[in-house]
Amino acid sequence: MGNFFQNLQPYIQYIVIFDTFLVLILLILLFSLSSKVKETNRLLRWLSEGERLQDVKLLLLRQQTFMQEVDENFASLKRDLKELLEKHKETIQKVGFIRFDAFKDTGGELSFSLALLNGKNEGVVISSLHGREGSRVYGKTIKNGSSLFPLSDEEKEAIRRALSGGE
Repeated sequence: MGNFFQNLQPYIQYIVIFDTFLVLILLILLFSLSSKVKETNRLLRWLSEGERLQDVKLLLLRQQTFMQEVDENFASLKRDLKELLEKHKETIQKVGFIRFDAFKDTGGELSFSLALLNGKNEGVVISSLHGREGSRVYGKTIKNGSSLFPLSDEEKEAIRRALSGGE
């Protein structure tokens, strides 16, 4: 045993410093826990008082009413969002556009076809044919991405671009 203590002799200052540090940490934890216990006791005393108990009940009732209102508002917002999503399907969402020369004797690609489709792939394709003597505009309805009217290659391309996201 004597040999053991003699071997510890050079390290005794480090052991004392470590022990002191450990004691300080434990004291800090003790004070922290003590303050938490005091706070908990104070809260328990407050809750156990007769008048305060009524205040807590009132507070809980108000909170319950508030949560019911939140639930009702959330349900209303959910209904409104569903309605908006349904209406959104009716709006123009897809656009396809192509310019071209309608006649061989004109240049500059002044003619065009424009497809305007909603979320259900319904809408219209508008074509303007520009020539030397004037311009003519045609409109054809689109249902499910196609038309009951004969479509030109340019009108088909405008519809294809609209259906593919304008590419």
